[in-house]
This record gives sequence, structure tokens and C-alpha cells, in this order.
Amino acid sequence: MYNKMYRKLTRKHFLNTINHTKRFISKGYNHTKTFLHHMDNGVNFAKNVFSILEPVVAELSGMDTSGVAKKLVKGVSMYDEVKARAVDGHSKLSEAAMRINSL
Repeated sequence: MYNKMYRKLTRKHFLNTINHTKRFISKGYNHTKTFLHHMDNGVNFAKNVFSILEPVVAELSGMDTSGVAKKLVKGVSMYDEVKARAVDGHSKLSEAAMRINSL
């Protein structure tokens, strides 16, 4: 009798642990995805603001802003490369999760 009860508790505890782990990973993943989405919106907003204000600042200040523009373009291209790798990783993880769920 004790052995049967112990097995039920162990199985229940094990399943509870698996479900808790899945929820923890899922919440962390969703929070990270939301944060990165907001960051991407901020970067796109900053790019638009710079593209609008750069000619105005160059005209009013009389300074050469090409150095700043080059560095900004380089930074944005590096950001886009990292973003592309992250999107690729996300799609691979989604495919793997679908395969695991179909088992």
C-alpha cells in the first residue's frame, strides 16, 4: 500500500514539475519576445527620426554630419544582422517545438 501511494505521489510530483518548467520557460520566452519587439520598435523610430532630422541639423549647424551618418548606418546594419539571426533562431525553435508537441 505504501509503495503504491509513493508511486502516485512521485508521478504527480514529476508531472507537476514538468508543467511548472514548461510554464516558466514559456513565460520567459514570451517576456523576452515582447521586450525585443519593443526594442525593435524603438530602433525603427530612432532611424526614422534621424532620417528626418539629419538634413535639418546639417543645414542649420553647417557641420558635416556624414561621419555620424556612416557610424549610424554601420550600427543599424549590425543590428539588422543580429535581428536576422534571432528571427532565424526563432523559426528553428518553433519548428522543433512543433515536432516535439506532435510526438
